[in-house]
Amino acid sequence: MLPEEQEAWNKVASKEQADAFIAEFWRKRGDAFRNDLLSRVEFADKQFGLGENRGSRTAQGKVFVILGSPTTQRLERNPNSATLNGVMGANSVEQGAQQQTTWIYRKDRLAQDIPNPLPELTVKFQTDTRRMQQDIDNPGLVEPYIHRVAQFRSRQAIDAMASGTPAPVATIAPTVGSMPGQDPLWNAPEGLNGVLFTGEPYISPTEETMYSASFYVPKAATAFEPVKNALFVTLVKDANGKIVANQREQVPLASYDDASGDRFVARGLALPAGKYTGDFALFTPEGTTLLANHRFDFEVPEKTAPRAAALYLTSRIDMLENQQPYDPFTFVAQRYVVKADRKFKANDKIGFFTVIANPNAAPEPSMTMKMTFTKDGQPSFKTPAEPAPLVQTGPHTYLIGNQFEAGTFKPGHYTMEVLLRDLKADQATTQPYVLKTDFDVLP
Repeated sequence: MLPEEQEAWNKVASKEQADAFIAEFWRKRGDAFRNDLLSRVEFADKQFGLGENRGSRTAQGKVFVILGSPTTQRLERNPNSATLNGVMGANSVEQGAQQQTTWIYRKDRLAQDIPNPLPELTVKFQTDTRRMQQDIDNPGLVEPYIHRVAQFRSRQAIDAMASGTPAPVATIAPTVGSMPGQDPLWNAPEGLNGVLFTGEPYISPTEETMYSASFYVPKAATAFEPVKNALFVTLVKDANGKIVANQREQVPLASYDDASGDRFVARGLALPAGKYTGDFALFTPEGTTLLANHRFDFEVPEKTAPRAAALYLTSRIDMLENQQPYDPFTFVAQRYVVKADRKFKANDKIGFFTVIANPNAAPEPSMTMKMTFTKDGQPSFKTPAEPAPLVQTGPHTYLIGNQFEAGTFKPGHYTMEVLLRDLKADQATTQPYVLKTDFDVLP
């Protein structure tokens, strides 16, 4: 309500006066404004309910009704285990009930037509699921802003109706959910719709375990034809069912190359060693239409565990000026864009890569690599066992990769086997790593 409406509402003394006030409230603003507002309230009631509290009455619900869905969202249980509600050393039940949800609105999700617009807004919600209480952690910034937006939109709708040209209401679609265990994405049907998903655990440059995830969008994936940007949603819960990652971010679909029309998007996240169930999805930018969804169980090994990552193929390696700790499929400031469909043209450079973690824990490992290829089911060629080209990415992690010149492979279907042996390991008890993949070379 506008200030003058609030003053009038305070003088309402009967049901008849209240009904008349409400009818006039909606009449002045028009059907488009009313339908948009009530649809947001309806969604908030379904998504953000907390105990007996209606979703639109919670802190998250109120912010959503006014601002719509954020650009990104993060969920963290017990963000400060040392103090909870000002009490030192809260017990484990108290700690487990505490969680912090952070919504970040970037410029493209904030009203830029209001006076003094914000370039970015971060809203932090503190939720106590045991007491069914939720508060905004930074109300001094958030509440004046949403009040200003609400009044501006209300005045805008009233002025437009008065002029006889109702203004269109910009509907910002909802997030996919917020509270642990309630996110409807867990119940959504799985389907990639022609998109290819790649996921692999690695060790970050800061020596932390992480997970890299990528969606490869071929040109033939027709559902993505009109989509330039997408909402990338990541939900991960551990073996006990606890939510450990709940992220959503607006991302561009980047072109893989100039010729194919294929696109991709990749993101990385920190995950401690353990077993997980993950749901990775792409939505339309406003979050209303699920475009691709992949749900699966996976494991992140301990960073000290000897292992070889899967063998991946690429024809695109980007040099980065700076590497961030959780950049996906990025090693020593080089980003390897996974060619998930494994289809190449004869004039493409075809590259492969894997990462060896903790080979014998030796400061100077000695590894050999032998490659064997078949073409259309028949032996094609192989290389002798030679020193593997190691690029150190951490104290005990090494990238192994190579790129073949264009024209090396004639059109056909190939299988590739890479045998890696650590010469410093006990040969009697240590098995070599045998990595395989296949690919097609098109005319």
